[in-house]
Amino acid sequence: MTNEFDADKRLEELVSSMPIQHDTRSKDEVWAAIKQSAKPPIKKKKPWLPAVITVAALFVLVLFVQSLLSTLDSTSETTMTQEAKMSEGGMDEAGTEESSMSMSSVEESEESADSAVATGEAESASLQLAEDATLVFTNDPLLETFTAMNFSMNYQAIAFPITVLIPNERIEQDFEGRVPTQLELYKNYAAEIDEEALGFDNYHPLVGDYEEGESLRVTLPADHPYDMASATMEVYFNTLEDVFGSTFNQAVIVDENSQPIEWDQVGPLTEPVDLISENLAYNVMQNAIGETYLIPYTRAQYATVEEAIGQLQTPDNTLVEAVIPSSLEFTVEETEDAVSIQFAEMLTADALPRRDMVAMIESLVATAASFNKSLLLENWDTTLYPLPEDTNSLIGVNRVFLQSE
Repeated sequence: MTNEFDADKRLEELVSSMPIQHDTRSKDEVWAAIKQSAKPPIKKKKPWLPAVITVAALFVLVLFVQSLLSTLDSTSETTMTQEAKMSEGGMDEAGTEESSMSMSSVEESEESADSAVATGEAESASLQLAEDATLVFTNDPLLETFTAMNFSMNYQAIAFPITVLIPNERIEQDFEGRVPTQLELYKNYAAEIDEEALGFDNYHPLVGDYEEGESLRVTLPADHPYDMASATMEVYFNTLEDVFGSTFNQAVIVDENSQPIEWDQVGPLTEPVDLISENLAYNVMQNAIGETYLIPYTRAQYATVEEAIGQLQTPDNTLVEAVIPSSLEFTVEETEDAVSIQFAEMLTADALPRRDMVAMIESLVATAASFNKSLLLENWDTTLYPLPEDTNSLIGVNRVFLQSE
């Protein structure tokens, strides 16, 4: 208690010793001072700044225009000087060579571009034409992965020669790596071919038993359907020719007692049936779905290649189409090993529709091959069809593919 009392006493003495402050201003002066302190500070303006910026911009613009005009004048003078020198023949040797090289480069570029376009168009036409190719040759690249089997299909009592390409993987699997014969191929795959889907009649597999020997030996049952009429007999014999003619020259047909079979149309078949196919003219014919196939209708044999080729341009029946247009002029020359056809005018891709061009070339090749001769075409665009060096290496027409299982 004593300490708190003494502290209060000292505080009072200190306050009373401080000087007393007096404000001598009047109330109006105090109020004016308060209002003045409440106003915001006034910023000082710089009225000269916009003028300086404008002058600087104009100065820069003047310098740019002067520089641009100077450049244009210099370029114009240079161009005029060069033109004057060229007109007066004062162009130096280096300038001449440079200009010549430049012009030559442009011309070469244009020629190269034109050549590339022409080559591209020719290659495109060649590829389009080759898409419809149906011939199979000995050295055909397809035979690296496929095996060719001779076959035949039937439509409107006419036999169409067919070449079926079978995947090698199927053959290796089915025959355990052994190379099968034509007869073995037929027995193994004939039933798999969907003839009706391809636009033909359901004709295969053939009725009877077929065995290999010096000739093809055929044993037919008593109720076989192949002697019901002359048309059915002709189709059957032509089918044997298409399927087995590349392997056998003849077929011996017997009954189940191994005796010459009694054929309703001709009596007992005491003589072998000839399977040789030669000296034919291959025209074109459509099947049930409008697909075009090469066919040697009526399988008549011609004395010369020229006579057979004449049938390609003017068929002697209405069942087949003319393969060679009547407006196309050409000459035929025949040698021992080849037949040469020279067209009167250059044969190009625009001479015929694509499929007609392919059909014409293929029919000429097949017709020449049936006479055991190569075909030589002259005065034609060789890119129209990829012919091998020796067209007599033909092993089949009208190729189709057997699908893998």
